[in-house]
Amino acid sequence: MSLANNTGEHGTGFLSYKSGVRSSVRSSTSREAGRRGPAGPPSGGSLDLRELCDVRRAYKGGVLPNKPTAYLEHRRSRPTRGMNMGQKVSGGVKTVSRDSPTPYKPVIPRELAQDFARPARLDILLDMPPALRETQLKHSWNSEDRSLNIFVKDDDKLTFHRHPVAQSTDCIRGKVGFTKGLHAWEVCWSTRQRGTHAVVGVATAEAPLHSVGYQSLVGSTDTSWGWDLGRNKLYHDSKNNVGVTYPALLKPDETFIVPDKFLVVLDMDEGTLSFVVDGQYLGVAFRGLKGRKLYPIVSAVWGHCEITMKYIGGLDRTPTPQEHIMEVPYVSQQASQQSCCSDNSKFQLSVRVRPNKSSHFYVLKETLISHDSDN
Repeated sequence: MSLANNTGEHGTGFLSYKSGVRSSVRSSTSREAGRRGPAGPPSGGSLDLRELCDVRRAYKGGVLPNKPTAYLEHRRSRPTRGMNMGQKVSGGVKTVSRDSPTPYKPVIPRELAQDFARPARLDILLDMPPALRETQLKHSWNSEDRSLNIFVKDDDKLTFHRHPVAQSTDCIRGKVGFTKGLHAWEVCWSTRQRGTHAVVGVATAEAPLHSVGYQSLVGSTDTSWGWDLGRNKLYHDSKNNVGVTYPALLKPDETFIVPDKFLVVLDMDEGTLSFVVDGQYLGVAFRGLKGRKLYPIVSAVWGHCEITMKYIGGLDRTPTPQEHIMEVPYVSQQASQQSCCSDNSKFQLSVRVRPNKSSHFYVLKETLISHDSDN
């Protein structure tokens, strides 16, 4: 079947095409009626139900000449299947969709329970009042240490905006670098603004802040450590090392959709970097970070994305001049009940008290002091 008058406007060509379809339907119907002979339809032109179905199939065959009737019947009888937007095709999805409010609660094997137990110092830090606005601004994004495609918003110094530049990966560092202590900050990054490469982590002052093309820039060299949120992979010097699945419990056919808000935890005393999602500690992501000065960093590729960083607070392992140590004698109930220990067995507790916040404290060490009269 050919189209008539293709040189005209779209409307004329369309009408010619439709008329061609109609003529082919009529001719096929006439041929069918001729084959049927006297038993065909009455001369008045009325058709029974079976003949109407034949005309319908012939019409569809004319509109979609490359689709056989068997294919059309298959499409009509095939059941439909829905899929939630935001899901990735995999055998299992740890969070059902980007919009799901259900918190992440992994099934942790008993042998790995220790790795996913939240450290005591982190519990203490998160139980303390969050940092004041002034402290958060001090630890916010550094407008002087960024890719040129990124700017810190004037009306919200905790948030940066990325320009929609194609084939570009851009980073920004935080203002404060850490060499000691336990520190935590919240990252707010919408799942709808991440694109193909969204990475969060830490880096030295020498780590690159821009590259041509799209890549997981944080973690691409030996000066940065990053978690690719879309791929669920940890990267460090990725040019020479393959990515490691994180959280470690994920199976090859599973995908974990990281929610809009999560915590980054940097322990420079232990030399570790870890993450907390929906209150669940995901375990240590990186080790061996001692002896460096590391800054918060992210790398983004999505145009007009906006990412907010809120510093939660920090704890130092050793006391500062603003804090003091109290030696508190404490008779252990367990020790007093044991016959092998005398009444003067005591636990010496070194307690660190924050000024003006005496209700928030933590134990630095706990040692059993035994006084033996024979020594």
